[in-house]
Amino acid sequence: MSAYTLRRELDNLTDWHKPRFLQTIETDGPLVSGVIRIAANTTDRFWERHDGGDEILMILKGEATFTLDDGRGEFPVRAGDMIFMPKGVAHNAKITKDLEIFFITPTEGNVDWEDGA
Repeated sequence: MSAYTLRRELDNLTDWHKPRFLQTIETDGPLVSGVIRIAANTTDRFWERHDGGDEILMILKGEATFTLDDGRGEFPVRAGDMIFMPKGVAHNAKITKDLEIFFITPTEGNVDWEDGA
């Protein structure tokens, strides 16, 4: 997973009209974009995985810590951060402040479940 703070990325640009590429996106098919609100402390046991491609999350409001099951660890995020979830890697979020998210995710190959903890 990669996470970026867009304000910091923009502040670090040195040349006008020269983009800073953040991430290459891998996908096996179409993508869908949308928005979602998720209340704090409601997703601790919820996991998901996107086998059809990478997922992009733009945190518009709130705070959370995302965990990936591939050994990369935990990633705290807050409003203004953008996350790139890699294809095929299960992840969950412990939401500490209500979230509002803009997402781009594959339309196929999505799996979700709740753990037994």
